[in-house]
Amino acid sequence: MQLLIEDGQEVHCFVYDKRRQFDGWERLQIVEQPSIEETSDHQFDFVFFSNAFLIPMFLPYVGNAQPVLLCMAYESFHYGKTFDQAMTDKQSITSILKLPISIMAVSEGVRNLLKERIGVDSYYVPHGIEPHFHARPAVPFSRTPKRILMVGSYLSPWKGMTAGFDAIEKLSRELEVKLVLMTQPTISRNIFDKYTFPIEFHCRPELNQVPEIYASCHVHLCCSWHEGTGMPTLECMNEGVPVIATNNDGTVEFARDRENILFVEKNNSQDMFEKLKEFFSAPDLAAHMRGKGIEAMKFYSWENCFALFKKAQQEISAMPRKPVVSVVEMKNLLIDLELEGLFTPLETYRKLTLLDRDLHTLCEQLVQRELSVQSAVSTLSGIKEALTPYVQNERTEYYNSFRAPYDLCRLLLSLKDEPSFVDYAASIAAQRKTAR
Repeated sequence: MQLLIEDGQEVHCFVYDKRRQFDGWERLQIVEQPSIEETSDHQFDFVFFSNAFLIPMFLPYVGNAQPVLLCMAYESFHYGKTFDQAMTDKQSITSILKLPISIMAVSEGVRNLLKERIGVDSYYVPHGIEPHFHARPAVPFSRTPKRILMVGSYLSPWKGMTAGFDAIEKLSRELEVKLVLMTQPTISRNIFDKYTFPIEFHCRPELNQVPEIYASCHVHLCCSWHEGTGMPTLECMNEGVPVIATNNDGTVEFARDRENILFVEKNNSQDMFEKLKEFFSAPDLAAHMRGKGIEAMKFYSWENCFALFKKAQQEISAMPRKPVVSVVEMKNLLIDLELEGLFTPLETYRKLTLLDRDLHTLCEQLVQRELSVQSAVSTLSGIKEALTPYVQNERTEYYNSFRAPYDLCRLLLSLKDEPSFVDYAASIAAQRKTAR
């Protein structure tokens, strides 16, 4: 967006979720679109989508603009609790990618997947590496503990992090190690209780802090089942931090095993353990990977990548305008996405937030003995009734989020005729407060 503005183009940004902030981009002047339906009123030349679910939301309203998906990953692979589930194509996403849109793919790996699995062509438009991720002095190979960097959400199955954690646990029995985890979530940290190695958490660090965190580590371990590019891999290699990674599609165009990267098998903690152990016993291999990694990243400057963007933009501009799509057809696609567990409407997120807040307030009042039995039962019944529609389909993305408060309401209501209801309810509410 910043480069487009510097190129003299006018950029408007529709932020689907207003909670999202562009921290670190103070110079980026954003004109927000007030609503989806008003998009066509501005007579844009292009409308770019950052995720597949945005396409059926906006496509009926783009007017004469050319619709373009910035395809930053093969999105079907980001859904599923198991490896096999994740590596299966999702029909509703496939249907979206076949709509009359142009696609800019972030890597050759993603382009190959789009062509082979769906039969659609795309333009190769990679991301550039920000200049502050430049080559830095290597951490002394002999220094202990061995600092192993992992980046991503430990709650996303497709990041494959559990296999990485298990590998580091096994390695910790032979070497002094520390996991440096750069992540987004702050919840469910209890999953780390079973590990004995120390963990240094960096939760949503400032952008200017990220390069130094990378550079403080001996190696970056990427366990993802799929990445569109895997920007931490590119950034680390550009800084001279060696990388051990799965062959996750994003690495196809630049990764050379045992030359500039060390490959591990996806979902295989034993192989990850063995490769980490080998890496820390081979300083010459680490130094070789460092030098070759820096060299392999020379292409990924924003100058080169933006030139490819502009070339694709010009070719798309010269194409005939795309046919108009039906509003009803697009709404049905959104329903399919939701039922498949691939999309949660923003209003559903808001509903959960409000209901969770009401339940939390009720629990606080129960703990403080501020409610009568009749009042508590009435409020609980209302919250349970409001939650009920959202726990009918186990496949939905939000099922588990709504199921937990729904089950709590059921449990408390099952005790409503007990003489000690308030005591029981206060005790359960107190335990929930502690768990939160």
